[in-house]
Amino acid sequence: MQLRRGLAGSVLALALLGAPAVAHAPASRAPAPHAPPAPQTRRVPHTVAELAEICAIPPASREFTAANFFCRGFLAGVGQYHGALHPLDGPRPPLFCVPSPPPTLLAAANAFVAWTRANPQHGNEAAVDGLVRFAVAAWPCPPGTGRPAARRGGG
Repeated sequence: MQLRRGLAGSVLALALLGAPAVAHAPASRAPAPHAPPAPQTRRVPHTVAELAEICAIPPASREFTAANFFCRGFLAGVGQYHGALHPLDGPRPPLFCVPSPPPTLLAAANAFVAWTRANPQHGNEAAVDGLVRFAVAAWPCPPGTGRPAARRGGG
C-alpha cells in the first residue's frame, strides 16, 4: 500500500511541477500552410457501437492512425485486465480463452467489428461489456477450465 501511495504522490507531484511550465508555455504556432488539416476530434467511445466505429475506420482516413492505436490499446487493455482477474489455474475461471497463438490485435479488432455488425442489439451496451461479450463468443473456454464453452455468435 505504501508503494501505491508513493507512486500516486509522485504522479501528483509531477503533475503539479509541470503545471507552472504549461501555464507559462508560449502559445502554439499555427500549422504550416502545407500541413494537412487536423483529424476530426472524436469523443471517447462509451458504447459497443462507438468503439466498433472507431475500430472500423479505414486506413485511408486521416483518423486511422489515432483510431487504430486507440482501438488496439482498448482491446489490449481489456484483455490484460481479464488476464489479471482470471489467471489460468486461478481462483476465478476465465470468461474467455484466447487461442495459442493469439490472434493479432488487428485480427481481433476486425472480428470485433464484424461481431458488432452482426449483433446490433448490443450496440448501446458499455464498450467494455460488449468487448467481453464478443470475446466470450469468439473464444469460448474448453471444457475443464471451470467455465462451460460458450456458443459462438450473438451470445
